[in-house]
Amino acid sequence: MTEALLRLLRGEAARSARQPEGLEELVAGRGRRQLVRARGGHASICRVDPTLELEPAALFHGARFGEWNALRAKGVGGATAGPDLRFAVFAPREGSGLPVVLFQHGHQVDAAGHAFMAQRIANAGYLVVMPERANSVSYGCCGTTCALCCFCTAPGSRITDGKHLLAAHAWVEEEAAKGSSPLARGDLRKVAVMGHSMGGVEAVNFTGMAAPGEFQACVFVSPALPTYFSITTRTWHPLNRRRVKALSVPSLWVTSEGDIMKAATYTMSELAGGGARLVTLKDSALDLSMPLTKATSWWYPFTLPCLGNRVLGVSQHTALAAEAFGEPHRPVIAFLDSVFLGKEFVVDESIMAPKRWPCCLETCAVGAC
Repeated sequence: MTEALLRLLRGEAARSARQPEGLEELVAGRGRRQLVRARGGHASICRVDPTLELEPAALFHGARFGEWNALRAKGVGGATAGPDLRFAVFAPREGSGLPVVLFQHGHQVDAAGHAFMAQRIANAGYLVVMPERANSVSYGCCGTTCALCCFCTAPGSRITDGKHLLAAHAWVEEEAAKGSSPLARGDLRKVAVMGHSMGGVEAVNFTGMAAPGEFQACVFVSPALPTYFSITTRTWHPLNRRRVKALSVPSLWVTSEGDIMKAATYTMSELAGGGARLVTLKDSALDLSMPLTKATSWWYPFTLPCLGNRVLGVSQHTALAAEAFGEPHRPVIAFLDSVFLGKEFVVDESIMAPKRWPCCLETCAVGAC
């Protein structure tokens, strides 16, 4: 996997034709930077060359720009997120008073899996903090079982109970109080919590644990909130249902035409309190060739047609947050701008699909597309 990923980043792998201007050079780097390094068979963000002008967001680990070693935070803010917690932070090169986005990644990936989406959000003027939930991998087959069964078992409950996002919030608060930290550029009066897949479950649980006023918006990208095969079911985890209904801040729910979590996202967006926006993207707005997923994630086998992906919609689910190309970041940025900057929420209609509930017959039809 590591060799394939490095070939991709050097530009030796095929790329989608739907790529934003300059992004090919961002991925390839032309020898000027290495985005990832090998770590235990998975990808881990390493460093960003500050001279790179194609994407102005800067990535740093630890307390100061230029320190590229991972921060190991123990007992941050009293949170019980494990003995070691690693954070990846993306920020624009300039500006202060930046709204903060606490972004939790999905199951069996780390921050590298969502690096491109995080960087685009940072480029729009946000400080993005991503706690790496390493123990979702350490649970092994039990963790996988949780991923496929709505995280209802004990391991799933422990790894999605919101503690990692609470630790991230506490860490940003502690670092910002120092004044000299780059995190002091963040404005903790403007906080959005965001999650993809299993990270969406933790984001929901965070909203039930955080103190009033600690966050002002929520973004859920294909959240894995219901039972599996959710493209056709409306069965929900009671705790998630209650907490979604209890939301008192604006929320954005993002899915796509063939996403496995489309029905889940639709129903939860209807339940959400505080004012919810729903975005259904066209599958054509996603990079379903999934080069980064193929190179970095064990989820790739589940995207093969022979394993039922065209029925289950795993490719769409993953591509909504884990690929370098495609348009999923656009509605996220538009929503954040509407909440924190007072801008009108506008998304290009060419990438939008109408809201359409799936049915069993349509699920089979997805396989013929």
